Amino acid sequence: MFGDGQTFLTWTKIWAEECRRAQGLTIADPFRLDETLLRDRQRLMKPTGKNQGRTEDHPEYTILPFTPQGMPPNMLSEDHRGQIFYFSPESLAKLKSEASPTKATEPTKQKWISTNDALSALLWRTVMAVQSPLKNLEGDPVSVFNIAINGRLRTDPPVHPDTMGCFLGYVAASVPIRKMLGSASLADLAILIRQALIRADNQFVDDVATLIDKVEDVNRVLPTAMLDVPGNNCIQTSWVDFSLYDVQWGPVLGDKIQAVRAPHIGVINGLQVVMPILPDGGMEILIGVEKSCLDKLLHEPLWMKFAEAR
Repeated sequence: MFGDGQTFLTWTKIWAEECRRAQGLTIADPFRLDETLLRDRQRLMKPTGKNQGRTEDHPEYTILPFTPQGMPPNMLSEDHRGQIFYFSPESLAKLKSEASPTKATEPTKQKWISTNDALSALLWRTVMAVQSPLKNLEGDPVSVFNIAINGRLRTDPPVHPDTMGCFLGYVAASVPIRKMLGSASLADLAILIRQALIRADNQFVDDVATLIDKVEDVNRVLPTAMLDVPGNNCIQTSWVDFSLYDVQWGPVLGDKIQAVRAPHIGVINGLQVVMPILPDGGMEILIGVEKSCLDKLLHEPLWMKFAEAR
C-alpha cells in the first residue's frame, strides 16, 4: 500500500489547499513536504535485530503456507451492506459506564478502559450477534477481532506522527462466540481489547518487521480475522483522529464537508469503521454486514440502546 489513512489525510489537505488556490484564495500557510515526513520510513522497513519476531507472539497475524491468488470469496461478495449509526456524547458516556471494568464477570487487574474500547466491544458483539447468532452456531467457534492501529505511535525511537507511508498494523482479541453472546459482559470484551492494545508497545513495529522479514512471501501474511469475514470474525479500523471536518475546501465547494460517507456496500466486506469525531462531539460508526443481516442489525437490542441509525 502507498499509504494508510494518516497519509491519505495529508494528501486530502494538500488537495483541499490546491482547490482553494484554484479559487483565487490566499494560502496563508502553504503545505511544505518536510524531509522528516519521509526519512523515517525506510529505516523502519528493516528490523533492528533487537526483537525475535515470533509468530506465537502475534496471534493478530496468520502466515499462510501458500501465496493466495486474491481476496477470500466472502470479501468479494456484492451481498454486503454498510449502515451508518450515530452515538451522541451522552450515549457514549453511558456506554463507557456500561463497559467499566467494575462490571466484569471475571477477575481482572485492568482498572480503566477508553470510550473507544467500549465502543469496539459493543461493535464486535453486535456484528457477531447478527451474523453468528447462537441458534446458528455449530460447535464452539472462536471469534477473532482484528483492530487496525497506527504503527507510527509504536516505534523506538519515535517517528514524526505524520510520517508518509503505510504504517497500518493490527492487534487482536479473541473469545468463543457462545461465551461472548452468553455469559460475557461488555466489560469483559472491552478489557480484552484494552489488553491487546497495551501489548502493542514501542517495540511492536520492529517485532512485526522481524517476523515479516523471515517470511518467504509477504503476501502470505494476513490479519487473522480475514480467514472468516464476513463470518465468525470481525475487523475494525478507526478514522476517529482524522480531522476531515476541519479541512477547508473554499466557498465554491461549500468550505467544509458535512459528513463522511461510503457506498451502500460499505468500505470492505466485513470491515467496521469508526468515523471521524463530529463537530458536536458525537461519533458515527459504519457497520458492514451481509445484506440478509441488515434488518437484524437495525433491531439488535443492546446496539440500539446506544446507537441511532442514519
